[in-house]
Amino acid sequence: MTEQNQRPRFPMVEIATDDDLRKGLQYTLDKQRYGFNTGFPSPNGDFDIEGWRLDDPENTFVIITIAAGTADEQTIVKALTRLGRYREQRKKPSTRAWVIAKSFTAAAVYAARACPDLVLKSYEVEVSLVDGFLIASERDQYERGRE
Repeated sequence: MTEQNQRPRFPMVEIATDDDLRKGLQYTLDKQRYGFNTGFPSPNGDFDIEGWRLDDPENTFVIITIAAGTADEQTIVKALTRLGRYREQRKKPSTRAWVIAKSFTAAAVYAARACPDLVLKSYEVEVSLVDGFLIASERDQYERGRE
């Protein structure tokens, strides 16, 4: 059985919105030593996330397109368009692209294979339980402080 076809370690839980996925990715990218900008503005449209490895001497950038649910071939087109525009505007030909989604249609997988600089990544959701609780108003204040 190949790694891509293995049964997930966690139940197939899907994050509800792209914004929720973006927030979760910020934590993960930080943990994996990536610097990043979210909602990166571009004259031709927003990128979901612009990231770079903090320990990469070449400072290679990655443009991340996210889909909370299933990514289809239109998501791949969107990611490749963003990659091409970014490379042209920033003069960074080594920039790569990721599409992060819960799952991918077969058409999306075939389309992505045409570009070796595009990587498909799936996410998993794990729920952690902690002792104690947080009052909703405190949670809102905490979230505002993180932005």
